[in-house]
Amino acid sequence: MQIETREKLQKIVIPAPFLVIPAKAGIQIQNSWIWIPDQVGDDNSWTVWRRLNQARDDMQSVCCTGAKRDSQGVTLIEILLSISLIAIVSSLGLAIAHVYQTRNDLDLTATGIAQTLRRAHALTKAIDGDSQWGVKIQSGTLTLFKGTSYATRSASSDEIYTIPSTIVPSGTTEFVFARFTGESSATGTVTITGINNDQRNITLHEKGRVEY
Repeated sequence: MQIETREKLQKIVIPAPFLVIPAKAGIQIQNSWIWIPDQVGDDNSWTVWRRLNQARDDMQSVCCTGAKRDSQGVTLIEILLSISLIAIVSSLGLAIAHVYQTRNDLDLTATGIAQTLRRAHALTKAIDGDSQWGVKIQSGTLTLFKGTSYATRSASSDEIYTIPSTIVPSGTTEFVFARFTGESSATGTVTITGINNDQRNITLHEKGRVEY
């Protein structure tokens, strides 16, 4: 900032950010100049700075009033938009999680059926209790049973596993293995279907080999 005296007034060069400043207590404004009465000259330079600072504060107050007013709060529309975005993101997240859970249930159920078939085959060949073993697959349950059929089985020997209610089995759903040879009385494929129509197939071959 530069100060010089001219005709009983002091001329002060104002930096570019402060080209427009409201007049204060005898201060005259002309473009980028501020003229201050001579009595606040070198001997009272502090008065010059005080008035300049006051003018600067006035300018900032005028310029920033609108911005401050706008930043005081949010509108109802902004709140509704935020809630809508949160709802959309949550819905997408739940849908993706549901699809993943269904596929995971299918994979776990397919693995459980295959392992139960192999266990029944192994128990029969080992002549455990001198009896045959089989597997019954139905909605909600997977049963490893002891006997020549599910209907005539020894219920006290049942091992029951839960199948998720969202999974529906179809195809061949009962298998019984012959003693000594371990051959299955029925061969074929059991299909399990999820609510999204995803499917898994478990196939039992004649010699007891399981494929899925």
